[in-house]
Amino acid sequence: MTPRPFAGRVLAILLAGSMIPMPSALASAQQTRYQVDPAHSTVHFALGDTLHHFGGVFQIASANIVFDPASRQMSGRIVVDAATGDSGSHARDKRMKNDELQAQAFPSIVFEPKTFAGDLSLSGSSQIQVSGLFTLVGQSHPITVPMTIQIDGTRCTATGQFDVPYIDWGLKDPSMLMVKMQKQVRIDLTLTGILSSAAS
Repeated sequence: MTPRPFAGRVLAILLAGSMIPMPSALASAQQTRYQVDPAHSTVHFALGDTLHHFGGVFQIASANIVFDPASRQMSGRIVVDAATGDSGSHARDKRMKNDELQAQAFPSIVFEPKTFAGDLSLSGSSQIQVSGLFTLVGQSHPITVPMTIQIDGTRCTATGQFDVPYIDWGLKDPSMLMVKMQKQVRIDLTLTGILSSAAS
């Protein structure tokens, strides 16, 4: 008995579907975990005054992010150790940690991503806008960070640059007499880590 035309078409579709290669576990996962390696990630800052500009680095204590490419939802935390700020000047760094950042009372600077805008590909380069909460000296502020995401297999590098209006956010103005400081500090963020299924 030969299959009816409709049944035959259904059978052909099913057979064709069985020959389509299944996507990788990472590509098919609804949620993806981004485990950042603090040792190979950096937070650079830059600030200037009426006389010169200077910059330095902070150390990342931990960073673990989960994101859903379909819903564009994110969760997790990037935690920076406030006491590790190093601009190359012991006196300046001491004032920054003790007076401006109050590192003893607020040891962590935290960014908590919540959502992202733009198309995030799980292979190659993508440009997205990450929105979330930036917590500085115990106060949280909404912020959006433009980021470039480069994914090669399970390895991922995320870079972004943004300004923190630290004076508007309640930090002490470090300006002294004729030396006036800029009211924003520029942050250059580089995160390097590994992607995996959030269910693993």
